[in-house]
Amino acid sequence: MGYIGQKAIARNLARGEWILFVDADEAVSPALREEILSTLRRGVPAGVDGFDFPRQVWYMRRWIRHGDWYPDTKLRLFRRARGRCCGIEPHERIEVDGEVRHLGSPLFHYTYDDIADQVSTMNRFSSISARSEGLRNRSAFYLLWGILMHPPFRFFRCYFVKLGFLDGIAGLVIARSAAFSTFVKYAKLWEARLERRARGEATGETAAALVPSLLLAASALAQEAAVPSAEPAPAAPLRDEGAAALSLLDEPADETAAPSSGEELLAQCVARMPADRVILSGHLNMRKAYGVTLREFDFVVDARLGDDPPRLRYDLKDASGSNLLSVAAVRDPERGLGLSRPDGGPAPRPSDAVLGTDLSWFDVGVDFLWWRNPTLAGTDRLKARTCDLLDVTPPEPTPDCAKARLWIDRAQKAVMQAVQLDALGRERRRLWIRGMQKVQGRWVFKDLEVETPGTGHRTRLHFDGVSFPDAAPPPAR
Repeated sequence: MGYIGQKAIARNLARGEWILFVDADEAVSPALREEILSTLRRGVPAGVDGFDFPRQVWYMRRWIRHGDWYPDTKLRLFRRARGRCCGIEPHERIEVDGEVRHLGSPLFHYTYDDIADQVSTMNRFSSISARSEGLRNRSAFYLLWGILMHPPFRFFRCYFVKLGFLDGIAGLVIARSAAFSTFVKYAKLWEARLERRARGEATGETAAALVPSLLLAASALAQEAAVPSAEPAPAAPLRDEGAAALSLLDEPADETAAPSSGEELLAQCVARMPADRVILSGHLNMRKAYGVTLREFDFVVDARLGDDPPRLRYDLKDASGSNLLSVAAVRDPERGLGLSRPDGGPAPRPSDAVLGTDLSWFDVGVDFLWWRNPTLAGTDRLKARTCDLLDVTPPEPTPDCAKARLWIDRAQKAVMQAVQLDALGRERRRLWIRGMQKVQGRWVFKDLEVETPGTGHRTRLHFDGVSFPDAAPPPAR
């Protein structure tokens, strides 16, 4: 799960308005405690969503006041509804939507028991950092430069530029260990590169390693007409098309009449969704632009869109199959998407991120198909297909989500792309539906990808299993 996933789960389980993250080797100083309480008692202005403060390390029997370890400012106090966990393992961080203000009192950090503990931690963290730095895409030149030049630069910055020498021998040890940790990280990257070469895998020096995931998804779409399996399926076979699942790009793109209204277009889209209960199983992962996986979960959706009102259930599991989070959703025509936790825990908001990824509960519930005030906004071409543009308004608009624009395939009445716009018309998130499969004459998602501009990563939800547990078996031939 990683450090980021753990904090994302803790955030989702919290109940109060404000969250203070404190690690097991940290302690809130008396001064910081009083400063936090007095700040909250006075009332925090609207728009201020977080507070950062310095972190002070106890090391070699003294408080460190210089170098890379101080002030080491951290954002740890934030509004639950406005903050999220992100970063690159093992160095997680908190991001908030609004303003961040500074508190002057320190958070105490009792980082290591002794030098042996420091070396052990450095070894573990350098391995995690090496995996998170992009083993598949770092060239030999990049790694060699990192081994030769980054360690001395790190020492010079820590010991001289940031005045680490004023902390005496402790400052010298910190600077030298920081340089060595940097060296070990790049050495492990080089070692992994050699191992991959020995296995005959790509080492990140070809242009293919930099091809965006959208090209890979498009390639998969072009090859998707699945063949019935010889193995007996655990669920009832798909009706109408047998076990075959056609992709959207396999369907004819013949021009049809333009919709007369936004309401008509949305109704046609909803009509193409499966009416019978369908269970989709797959994987949710968030990756950096160069392919490094930051978070990954198994994802199961139990959709009953034909119910009145439509109902869904989401189950997220880790690699071992242990359940991380279950959420039930009901689409109320008046109040919008309502979420609850079967275990009685605090329910997320529909706009909240799913376990710290770019994906929101709005996305996995395709909730925008039920949003208000649908307005036609022109046409566009995507993948050589004509799309009608449709603007819709969420049930409860916010400054970050004033409306969404949908690209809807005119011939097949399926959503291909969506953009979330803020109150000023700026793009805040973009969603691509990379793959659709047609079963029972209705469209089911296969690949969905979401990006929050400026984060440097994307989240992909891929479904590789589709079953209709309530479907009748096909007639005997």
